[in-house]
Amino acid sequence: MTYLSLPVRTILLLAFFLVSSSSAYAQPATFASSMDPIEVAGSDYGNTAIRMVLNASDEPVVSFGKSGHLYVAKWNAETQAFDPPVVIEPTQAIYLSDQEGPEMAAHGDLIVLTYSHSGDWVEGLRSVRSADGGVSWSDPVAVSPQTTIELFLPCVAMDDDGNPFVGVIAGGAGEDKYEAAIQSLDGGQSWLFPVNSSELMAGDEVCECCPSSPFFTQGRYYNAIRNNNSNTRDFWLVGSPDGQDWDSALDVDPIDWVVSSCPASGATVAGPMSDGSHWLAFMNQDPVSSSSRVFLTQVDLQANDGAGEWLYTGNVSPDPSEAGIQNSPVMDVRNLGDGTPLAALVWEENVGGYDVQLSLALSDGSQLGVNPMNLTSAFSGHHKKPVVRLGSATAAAPYEIDVHLVWKDAQMGVVRYLKGVASGSDGVASQETDLPIRPRIAAVGAGGFTAILPLAWRAGVWKIWDVTGRLLDSGSLNGDAQWNWGSEAPRNSRVIIVGIEPSEGVSGWAQKVVLH
Repeated sequence: MTYLSLPVRTILLLAFFLVSSSSAYAQPATFASSMDPIEVAGSDYGNTAIRMVLNASDEPVVSFGKSGHLYVAKWNAETQAFDPPVVIEPTQAIYLSDQEGPEMAAHGDLIVLTYSHSGDWVEGLRSVRSADGGVSWSDPVAVSPQTTIELFLPCVAMDDDGNPFVGVIAGGAGEDKYEAAIQSLDGGQSWLFPVNSSELMAGDEVCECCPSSPFFTQGRYYNAIRNNNSNTRDFWLVGSPDGQDWDSALDVDPIDWVVSSCPASGATVAGPMSDGSHWLAFMNQDPVSSSSRVFLTQVDLQANDGAGEWLYTGNVSPDPSEAGIQNSPVMDVRNLGDGTPLAALVWEENVGGYDVQLSLALSDGSQLGVNPMNLTSAFSGHHKKPVVRLGSATAAAPYEIDVHLVWKDAQMGVVRYLKGVASGSDGVASQETDLPIRPRIAAVGAGGFTAILPLAWRAGVWKIWDVTGRLLDSGSLNGDAQWNWGSEAPRNSRVIIVGIEPSEGVSGWAQKVVLH
């Protein structure tokens, strides 16, 4: 047995979030592109504020714009190309920002798009809807026609009945800003009066220009909001049973980034995964490198009567010291034909130039960020602001899901679209063996944990990081399939990341650990 020693201050009792159950192992998800990237529209239409949803036929519908003009383009399954873009409110100047909207949400063929008239923050919130999957669009509707307070960054989501709801920053210059929630009970044809959804959060106000991320899951309304408590930028998750009474607030970000300027970046949410948990991804400052990095948070929204419980936060990169500047994460999740969740995460990363990274995780979100695929390394220029959406599994291909991706080609001034296929389990769970296809935790004891490693993983290096991405220690594996770590009693609580990098050409593995 190999013993991995660390300084006494880090030798603690470990409790593990397992990648798979003790009886079976999910096959790793793979991705293959089925086309070369294409332009959604010409450069005359721009590539600012790219958003994408899928309609009931899994056809991508993309919104974007340029110079105050907002457009929507729908994929045409017959022509295998995007239809000419439709302009939204051509006589109005629309506020366009990569991070700050407009925003779009879909429920089947009902799609709702929310935005603001530039400079008109009191009466200028608008929504349009498409009832035919993005082919045609309604006249605009005032989202909050009776308010007298400034409202900024309307971010829209759908509940299970196909009714949209919006999270929006409320409060003008010199005023404390809170997150308001606005509901529609008729599919976006009219809107209720705003209610305060963030008053249970710590501090006096929300981040002044960070978009929120509303979503509906397990019969409850939620919104992920970046807070601003005396310039401490801290993500919270607020919840409501009905969209009107926001009765819970959960701190889901232990990093607590202190910065006086607005990060102008929000969160993205995916779930539930096979264990029922949800995952959030967001940009924070890495305390070690002082660079912007993407972090992942896991929450159990079934705990505490729907208020949720924070489980883990860590850097998306298995080795944070090797990552570049990261931002703009977007996630999505769909179930394979056997009900196994498959999650996708994309983000932009700058290592000598911006590129789009894609990571897939089957069943458990802990593998998000492990072994990402650079989708744009073969292309010149900067590629930023990616969006990913996953299609539905079909009876003909129950273990494959279409992956739809769009991003900003900064050099050419266009939106790029790429379609691929993610393949997961073959429908037959692997039987438990002494040597799994991925590392797994076999036992957790008072002195540490024991891991079982596949044959290909028995030579290489192991590394330990803390939640901020700081490398605590590293060492070499010497050939044993099992290893044990530590025997001292704990003194402090800690979340760490354990990573293994095999020396035989197998992709690395990283896993979070809660130390008690």
